[in-house]
Amino acid sequence: MKRVLARLDRSDGLWFPQLRRGLEGLSRISPGYWLNSLRRGSRCTAPAWVSEAYQGASVAIGLAWLALIDVHVLSILTHGIAVVVGATIAALRIADILVFSLHWMFVAERPLKGYRRSLAGFVLNLFEVAVYTTIAMVLAGADSSLSARWGLLKANIGRAFRLDGSAFDGASGWIAIFAGFELVVAWFLIIVIIANVVGGVFRGEQRSGI
Repeated sequence: MKRVLARLDRSDGLWFPQLRRGLEGLSRISPGYWLNSLRRGSRCTAPAWVSEAYQGASVAIGLAWLALIDVHVLSILTHGIAVVVGATIAALRIADILVFSLHWMFVAERPLKGYRRSLAGFVLNLFEVAVYTTIAMVLAGADSSLSARWGLLKANIGRAFRLDGSAFDGASGWIAIFAGFELVVAWFLIIVIIANVVGGVFRGEQRSGI
């Protein structure tokens, strides 16, 4: 018993180390992690443009997907198993952003390359969450007309930035689930943004960049 207690005394805690290891493992599944790894080489961090390119491509793909979702040639993607696959892909991108924000809060220790750049990235993450939530909702049965899609995107952007779930109080089924998931991810992102704004609560900022 004394040996067990002595080992616990030397550890970082009971559950927090497990949380860190779990988040570290989940972060390694992300496409962004592997893109960073390819460009990192022997350096401590990958070039700044890699993560920005990945995020920019994600936003562009999401907006194009949302705009073209009812085009006749692509209408097959809104039926049958394609709906499940598409909604799963959209949900996985949202989950990827959630894991990234949790990893930033509880695991990452390297100094920030610049809090302004990091802040812009997290704000864009909020926009991404709204875009992919809208895609998932349309695939789950929300009105897919052009005006309705962009109206839904506007509502999702407002909910993500204001943490307001009242717009979907009457929602049910998968649409309600996706709306709730968006709020959870947005909540964590807002926490990260606040931490970033107050000067990097968790990590310092490198002197060499912004």
